[in-house]
Amino acid sequence: MSGFSRTVQLAVANWLRGTPMPTAPTGLYLALSTSIINDDGTGFVEPTAGYTRIPMTLTTPTHSEGAGTVVRNVSGAVFGPATAAWAAVVAVAVLDQAGNILLKGSLTAPKTAAIGDALPFGIGTLEFNVR
Repeated sequence: MSGFSRTVQLAVANWLRGTPMPTAPTGLYLALSTSIINDDGTGFVEPTAGYTRIPMTLTTPTHSEGAGTVVRNVSGAVFGPATAAWAAVVAVAVLDQAGNILLKGSLTAPKTAAIGDALPFGIGTLEFNVR
């Protein structure tokens, strides 16, 4: 998985210049995308037909020298069931309560959902490197 969006990158860079960090999000949501998500949020295309964003919590960050700092999903998440076939899901995003993308990344393999299918993600299977 990838890491910070442009929004978060700019907040950190401005903090280094002495600008206060924005207020922490009051809620996080996991979202799917049928297109690769760019740092600026372009390319973010959510499925329709039985899809909704899911509230989520992230783990405490863990750091490994050379590998960076990682957070993962605390709970499992199940999207769907699809009420119409979804285009292949190729990326995920973590959004704040206002819908701003904070973290994003590509899946190792696309996931598809036919009518009636659900897309599950187990505990800790969504990993975001925040370096």
